[in-house]
Amino acid sequence: MVQENLSEEIIPAVLPQSIEDLREKVALVAKLVPVVQIDVCDGDLTPEASWPYNGDNAGFEKILSEDDGLPFWDVVNFEIDLMVRDPEDQVEKWIGAGAQRIVLHYESSTPEILTQLFYDLKDRGIETSLAIHVETEAFVIDPLVHLLDEVQVMGIEEVGFQGEPFAEQVLPKIQEIRAKYPHLNIAVDGGVNLDTAEMILDAGANRLVAGSAIFQNYDVEENLHAFEDLLYSNDQ
Repeated sequence: MVQENLSEEIIPAVLPQSIEDLREKVALVAKLVPVVQIDVCDGDLTPEASWPYNGDNAGFEKILSEDDGLPFWDVVNFEIDLMVRDPEDQVEKWIGAGAQRIVLHYESSTPEILTQLFYDLKDRGIETSLAIHVETEAFVIDPLVHLLDEVQVMGIEEVGFQGEPFAEQVLPKIQEIRAKYPHLNIAVDGGVNLDTAEMILDAGANRLVAGSAIFQNYDVEENLHAFEDLLYSNDQ
C-alpha cells in the first residue's frame, strides 16, 4: 500500500499530433489539474512518431526560440514523457521548452548515459522519472533510484499508443518496487482507466497517468471527477 507521505494523483496525458492538437487538449484540463504529461514519440523507440517528431514541428521551433510557450504554461506544469531513442540528443530542447519533470525510458539508452542525464536534471532542479517497459525487470531501477523522484511503470505492451488494454502482468512489478522503496513515487502509464485504476492503486502505485480515459467523449471534467472520487475512496 502507498505510504502516508505520498499523495495519490491523476495526471492527464496528451499524445499530440500537432501544436493545435496539444493546445486543444490542454485547454480542456488546464484549470482542473496542476500537471499534464506530454507524450512525445520519435517513431524509433515507438512504432509511430508524434508531434514534434512527425514532421509538423513549426510550433515547437517557436517554443524553442521563445517566440511562444507551451500551451497554458502559466497555468499548468508539464512533465515530458520522452519516448525517444538516444534521449541525450533531445533532453536539452525539452528543458528549454519548460519541462518541470522529464520521464526517460530505461530502454532508450545505456544505464551510463541515463545516469548522467539524471544527474544533470537534478542539478538543474528538474524532477526525474524513469519509465520501465512491461518486459523490463524491476531491479534495473536499483542503481538509479537515488536520482529519481518517480518510477513510471508502463502498463501496455507497446508504448506510444493510447487506449491499449492494461497488461496485468506488471502488477507484481509494482508490488515489488513498492515493497523495496516505500517512499518512492510510482506512476503507471498505459491502460489506466476506471476499471483498472483500483487494482493499480492496490498494487502500490500512487500516480495514475491516463490519456484516452480522460479525454474520451470530451467530457473531461466528469471523467476527472470520477478518477478523483476513486482516489479519495482508496485513501479512506
